[in-house]
Amino acid sequence: MFDCFGDNDSDGYMDDTGGCFTTSTSRWFFGTSYCNMFVANDMTVTAEADQGAGLSRVDLAWMWSCNEIESCMIAVFTQDSVPCEPDSFDYSGWILDFGPLSCNPGAYYYANVTQSPGAWTIPTRGTGSYLLYFVQGVTSSGDLIPATCAQPMLWGTEYGGDNQRGTQATEQFDDVATIDRTHTTSECYTYSFGLCPDPLGAMVQFWGEDGTDRVCEYANYNDDSVIDSRDFLAFLNSWNALDGTADCNCDSTINSQDVLCFLNGWNVCR
Repeated sequence: MFDCFGDNDSDGYMDDTGGCFTTSTSRWFFGTSYCNMFVANDMTVTAEADQGAGLSRVDLAWMWSCNEIESCMIAVFTQDSVPCEPDSFDYSGWILDFGPLSCNPGAYYYANVTQSPGAWTIPTRGTGSYLLYFVQGVTSSGDLIPATCAQPMLWGTEYGGDNQRGTQATEQFDDVATIDRTHTTSECYTYSFGLCPDPLGAMVQFWGEDGTDRVCEYANYNDDSVIDSRDFLAFLNSWNALDGTADCNCDSTINSQDVLCFLNGWNVCR
C-alpha cells in the first residue's frame, strides 16, 4: 500500500530493478556516526488500499551504531499530521523488539514484520505520516530509552519501478537539532537532494488489504454496472445536495475532499 523500500515485485526484499538501482540492496544513509532516533515521514497510500482494514505488515531498514552490541527496539506508529505540522500522535502502534544487535561501527539491518490485520491505522483519507523511534529498552515506568545511535536507511517511492505504490512529499521530521524526543519546526528538513530516488525518506513499506472491489462498487454510483462519466455526474448531484451518500471518505462532512476521494476511486476502476 506504500513502498518507500524499493520492493517492486512485492517479495519483501529490496532486490528489484529500476531506474534508481545500482546494486539491488544499495540504499542511502548519512554515515555511521549520524544519529537520528526519532523520525516522521510523509506518506500517501495507494488509491486501491482498503482504508478501513488498516495495515498489517511493515518492512523497514535501519543503521544501528554503538560501541559493541545493544538491544534494538523500534516503535512504529502512524498519524494524520504531516511534516511540517506538529506530530498529532493519533493512533496506537507497535514496539518491535529485535533483541541485541551488533553495531560497531555501524550495521545495516532490515526486517519484515507481520502483525494482525489493522495493526496500524491508515491515516485519514490515506494521507499522513509514519513515526519511527529507535530505542534500546523500556524503563520500569514505561518510558522508552533512546538508542545510543541509530538512523533509518533512506529510499523513496519514485525509484523507477513499474509497480511503485504510494507517494510521499519532500519533507521529513528528524529529531537532530535538539535531541529531546520531540519534533519542532526547525527539525523539518527537505529530502529532495537531486539524487535517485527523489525525494528520499525513511525506508519503510506498509502492507494492507486491497479495497478495489469496495472502491469500484462505490464508483459505480448510479448502479448500472458500468463505470463512466454518468457515475461522476450522479455523484456530483448527490454532493451538491449534501446527500450523506456523497461522504466518500466517511468523515461525516460533505466537502471537496469527498470529490477527490470519489475521483481517485473512479479513475482506478473505470
